[in-house]
Amino acid sequence: MNRVLIAMMVPVLAIMLVAISLAFPDPPVPAQFNPAECRRLDIVDQQFRRIAGIEDMQLTSDDRLFFTAYNRYFPDSPARGVFVLDLNEMDPDAPIYVDPLRNVGLAVRVLRPHGFALDRAAERFAFINRPAEGRAEVVWGTVENGSFSESGRWDGEGSCRANDLLYRGAELLVSLDRASCAPSLTDLMPGSASGRVVSVGFGQVNEVAKDLSFPNGLFLNGGELVVAETRGDRLWRSGGAAPFELPGGPDNLTNGPAGTMVAALHMDLFDYWLYSMRYSKTTGSRIEQISLRSGERRILFDDPLGETFSGASVAVLSRGRLFAGSAYDLGILACGL
Repeated sequence: MNRVLIAMMVPVLAIMLVAISLAFPDPPVPAQFNPAECRRLDIVDQQFRRIAGIEDMQLTSDDRLFFTAYNRYFPDSPARGVFVLDLNEMDPDAPIYVDPLRNVGLAVRVLRPHGFALDRAAERFAFINRPAEGRAEVVWGTVENGSFSESGRWDGEGSCRANDLLYRGAELLVSLDRASCAPSLTDLMPGSASGRVVSVGFGQVNEVAKDLSFPNGLFLNGGELVVAETRGDRLWRSGGAAPFELPGGPDNLTNGPAGTMVAALHMDLFDYWLYSMRYSKTTGSRIEQISLRSGERRILFDDPLGETFSGASVAVLSRGRLFAGSAYDLGILACGL
């Protein structure tokens, strides 16, 4: 009976909290890109299906945008995979058709791609696949002529919580956002720091960092490893450097110009959870450009209510333009076109 009452109360409580947050929204802050001047690009696969749920993205030196996508609300939707968009050839005023990275689906039984890594030469590619709840596998290989060829994988103990990937020289680094595969009170308690970062390959798994609060995006700042601690509102830094505090929970991290990084932030993680559970229709988006050398933070985009784009989880800068994806929203946010 108690469980039934709790189950009935959760939606009611969620609705009340959504109403409160909407009644007292945070005002937008000045940003480089005005949300009113940004737009959503309609991304379509080769079968004319609209793409939603862009999990991760990375830009190559020749302005090709690699991204992974699957619709978390409808995980069996066929519009999922690893895609490549040539930013030099797109027409923002028409539906944008994207090519899949071929043969990725042959490497797994059920394709639901999550975070990924692409080396600087765009020759080595690795991705996280989540075929079912509580399961994940890391698959890596090479890319040639728009086609993927597998050379290894990790689906052993601990891989179930794989979140993001990064090539560091010959190493493939994996962030594991929490300790347990299934939801646990210990992992979900505020202040929990059961996450870690490991390197995989050659039949070995070696620990790189531990005691992290939901480690997510990975970034190299010169020789320094930087890890987004989403529930810690900070960036963890290797070598004993002090964490870089942020006003929200960082998600994916990408390379910006002049050695900076671009970070998508979740300013209210509870509000983001309500949105992910479909208790609310929108949630805020904040994107910042960060220089760890100078400590300077530059707000690129701020949309507290998600009126233009909800729940941005990754963003890239390209030639003065901003592109962002969301694990739950449709298409790609584009600013500065």
